Amino acid sequence: MRRISSILFLLLLSIGLFAQSTGFDAAIFSEEDITGSSRYVGLGGAMAALGGDVSAVKDNPAALGVFRRSEVSFSFDVRVNKPMQWSVPAASYVGNFHKNRTHGLIEHSLIISYERLSNFNNSFEFSASGLNSSQTDVMAALSDGYTFDEVRNSAGLAWLAYAGFDGFLTDTLPGQPTKWQSLEGGNVDAHVHVEEMGKLDDYSFGWGCNISNRFYLGFRTNVRNLDYSKVASYFESFESGHNYTVNSKMWASGVGIGISAGAIWRLVDMLRVSAALQSPVVSSVSYSYEGGIVAHTDTTYNQYYFFNDGNVNAERLVMPWRCTFGAAVQFGRSGLLSVEYDGAFRKEVGFRPQHMLKVGAEWAPTNKFFIDFGYAAKLYGKYAYGQSAFMPDYGSPRLDTDQREGGMKHFASCGLSYRSARGVFGLAYQYSTQHFLVWGHELQQEPMGEYDRTAHKLVFTFGLRYRR
Repeated sequence: MRRISSILFLLLLSIGLFAQSTGFDAAIFSEEDITGSSRYVGLGGAMAALGGDVSAVKDNPAALGVFRRSEVSFSFDVRVNKPMQWSVPAASYVGNFHKNRTHGLIEHSLIISYERLSNFNNSFEFSASGLNSSQTDVMAALSDGYTFDEVRNSAGLAWLAYAGFDGFLTDTLPGQPTKWQSLEGGNVDAHVHVEEMGKLDDYSFGWGCNISNRFYLGFRTNVRNLDYSKVASYFESFESGHNYTVNSKMWASGVGIGISAGAIWRLVDMLRVSAALQSPVVSSVSYSYEGGIVAHTDTTYNQYYFFNDGNVNAERLVMPWRCTFGAAVQFGRSGLLSVEYDGAFRKEVGFRPQHMLKVGAEWAPTNKFFIDFGYAAKLYGKYAYGQSAFMPDYGSPRLDTDQREGGMKHFASCGLSYRSARGVFGLAYQYSTQHFLVWGHELQQEPMGEYDRTAHKLVFTFGLRYRR
């Protein structure tokens, strides 16, 4: 039987690998939900042309120029799904400075803020029977180009390929010493289970100004902190009676920095238009991996584990460009209608543009009470979240092969707020849903299952306002 010492030798030599910056990484790690203050959530995030709200600053820094007072605010949300979760989606300080002028630079504002951009918490589990393809075919493909002895001793082999070799699931073709095949046939029964945890936080410093109550400009620099983990298990059994399970764990953490700029133009008293551009957030991300395979073949029980206690560091991960365009119509003091387009673009294989349309409406029954309604839809390019993006070469330490394809994501919300010169209190409710198809690995022709990822969230905001 092949000795476990060869595995340990492989792992000691593979610690120096660099993780690959892929479209999958950018798609997952740059994912942003509609989170923040209660007014921002209640209006579906459609505030780029309105401004005057701390959470609107992340879409358009010119929102700072609309502030008329200094403000300290704090928000928290509660996800009422089981299990119930709560978080702090926004906390900020805005310092507003007046120039006692009626033209030119009338006032300007500074902001120091924290925003929770997204939560990665998610899980799914599916089983399927009678499949024509097997994960062992992926293992064999990743071994192609290596001889039997090279696979046994090479430090450059993908972990998944070595798992197939050492679990007696793959072998070379007769007479073709560098061509590999699966030792198992079709009619495969499979089971996949995945759990994800983590968050993406944003810390920023920004400046905005008001020019003649007609133009509002803003600039912002932000630091993003990533914390992500994934635990996956994939099981297959065959007509031969053989079966195996691949277990894997992955952790990713990183810090990135970006800049953005924006403008709001009040064309007439009732109409504002806006535009903003955010540079790619250049991040340094470190990865840690741990995983193993338990294989039952013939009468032999094989159990092998792969460990990597060090970090596999990506020199950089570049998040996509983002652009925002908005327009808002105000109907005196009785209400408003706002629309916004957000786009994310990145020129890289595997990442397609992401488009989001936001619509928000507000009605003011009195001069201090406001009722908000919002809807937003995010359309993703056709992109499978999966192993193919993680294995661009034969050196990948990834063992998870699940793939997901998400459909359009919908947000619907409503809110109620009290706003005065002294403070603000708001409450908002948000419903979100997205449909997913799930494959166990890239060679499966049909998805193993599908599910809707839905969330119900309540957001509370408290703020104190004062004049300097």
